[in-house]
Formats: sequence, structure tokens, C-alpha cells
Amino acid sequence: MNSPCTVLKGVGDRVAERLAHLGLNTILDLLFHLPLRYEDRTHIVPIARLTIGHSSLIEGHITKVQMRYGGKRSVVVTLEDDTGSVELRFYHFSAPQLRQLQIPNIRLRCFGELRWLGNQRGIVHPEYQIISTSDSFTASDHLTAVYPTAEGLSQTVLRKLVKQAFTILESSVNSLQEFLPLALLQQ
Repeated sequence: MNSPCTVLKGVGDRVAERLAHLGLNTILDLLFHLPLRYEDRTHIVPIARLTIGHSSLIEGHITKVQMRYGGKRSVVVTLEDDTGSVELRFYHFSAPQLRQLQIPNIRLRCFGELRWLGNQRGIVHPEYQIISTSDSFTASDHLTAVYPTAEGLSQTVLRKLVKQAFTILESSVNSLQEFLPLALLQQ
């Protein structure tokens, strides 16, 4: 458990440096890096049932992609399901990401907080994944942890590293050191 984080898959010098900014130097540190909160991504919410101020998992197909210029340049994607539509707005995007979103008949599964964007409902920078029309949704059987993070270290990376740390923990259950006092354990 006192092995450095660099033994984990995907942890090179750069990621190790970013983990160190959070005080995460060993596998044990990762195991005790507790989530700030949890998000419910266990079911898809129809777009028409989205509520302002709440984060939800949605799925639909893209009906329109456009560049908007104004105070900030942004890409606005209209996502639609059988119940309605919602705008997804990206202020930080790459050319490959824009090309990917413009593929005809593309389907997205997104997670983010619905808010008012001017007079329109929308989600700014949702987490998303492209799915095929043949993909059937399998609900997650658990809530998704949201960890304290540092610049350049995404939630996805942290979740993968914590998952690896727990896998190592499970394989070494017999060699774990107990941190609680024996008197407390006997109560």
C-alpha cells in the first residue's frame, strides 16, 4: 500500500506531479482521497423532465451544430430525444471535437447541470460520450464519485486510479495494516 502511485497504469512523471499537488504520492494516499460528493448516473432522464439546477444523465441525437460568436466563441449543439431538446454549449473545444460532433446522425449520452443560458435551457461543457444506435443503456449500479482534483487531472483519470488502487487493496487484504486502535475494534 505504500507503493508509489507511479506503479499504477497511466501514471507517468506528469500525472505523478499533478497527483503530488493533491498530496497523493502512494496507493494508500489514493485510497484515502475521499470524494467531495456523488452524482447519480444510474438512469437516463428524458430531456423534457430536466430541472434547472440539477445534474442529469441524458441521451439523444444531435440535430444541429453551430458556431456562435459574441463575448466568447462557442459551439452550440442541439440534442434531442423523443420528449424535447436542449442546448449543449462548449466554450473550450478542439477542431477534432467539432468535426466529431458534426457527424450525421450521431448519438450522445451526456451528464451535466441544466441552467438558463440567456432565454434558453442548456448545459455548459457536459461530460459526454458518443454512442451507436445499437448500444443499449446499462445503468450503473452505483453512484459516481466526484473527487477533489488539481489542474490537468480529470475526474476520469482520478476515478481510474482509485479503481486500480482498490483492485490492489482487494488482492492484498491479508497484508493490510489496521489503523484503528485495538480497543476501539473490540467494542
